[in-house]
Amino acid sequence: MLVWCAHSISGARQLNLKFDSEYVRQMMAHCAEHGVRSVLWRGSYVGKLTYHSQVAEIMGRMDPDRYQQEAKTFKAWDETVASFNAMAETVAGFDTLDVALAEAKKRGLRFYADLALFDRYFPGLESKFFDDHPYCCVLARDQKTHYRGIPCYAEPSTQPYVL
Repeated sequence: MLVWCAHSISGARQLNLKFDSEYVRQMMAHCAEHGVRSVLWRGSYVGKLTYHSQVAEIMGRMDPDRYQQEAKTFKAWDETVASFNAMAETVAGFDTLDVALAEAKKRGLRFYADLALFDRYFPGLESKFFDDHPYCCVLARDQKTHYRGIPCYAEPSTQPYVL
């Protein structure tokens, strides 16, 4: 069973439910009660994490004014910012991965955390590290173009930041 944390937060919000530690425990219980044996937990969304980490950025509030110029052509911009900020507020309150893992173990579920090796970019949510160090991204065959959001793990400067 794939559980994409960000979409679970969003889904709970649409149903006017509070996504908190208890909600995550109930999700894992529901899986176990319905015969699910393994859970793949997707804990990233548009380059940010939905759990606390020392090696990658957790979701944080977006300042809508900062991205207004880029967003003028995006019709659902206000809705996107509101949704993202609601997710950021949710994950700031508890570590979704820790709670899900603990409950999965308690219920005898195999638990696999999906570590997003290449999900490091979304327009408006750029990583300051990669903006300042574009050479730390994978280089295209033309040997000129760096692919945004795809860290080059062979680059020594990338390793302390992402590993």
